[in-house]
Amino acid sequence: MRRVGSPPAASSREPDGTCHMASLTPGPDVALVAQLRGDRSVRDIHYLAAGQKMVLGRDTGDWTFPYDQTMSGRHAELEDQDGALVIRDLGSRNGIAVAVRGERRLEPGQRLLVGDQVLCVESL
Repeated sequence: MRRVGSPPAASSREPDGTCHMASLTPGPDVALVAQLRGDRSVRDIHYLAAGQKMVLGRDTGDWTFPYDQTMSGRHAELEDQDGALVIRDLGSRNGIAVAVRGERRLEPGQRLLVGDQVLCVESL
């Protein structure tokens, strides 16, 4: 660790002699996550940087929704895994819903909400 204002270590110099004295440029963002209102307008936006995780919850996390009583205190985690976005349920009561248009492969044990009907997929 180096105190602010102290000379930088020799190893922090570029080959051309450039010395970095501030924070590094952030990595690229891989996702923009927008909170949509009922009329589909955007309320809030959060950005997910490459290799980062974002925890969503009612009480704790990087993005909290204290007014949403259907969301668990620490509900889900969104993560960039080598360019693929992965959402993970963190033990919530209600799970996570993903809107599907067109086709999507289903795995045994997955539950579907179609209208107000909950269906469970089992393999034969």
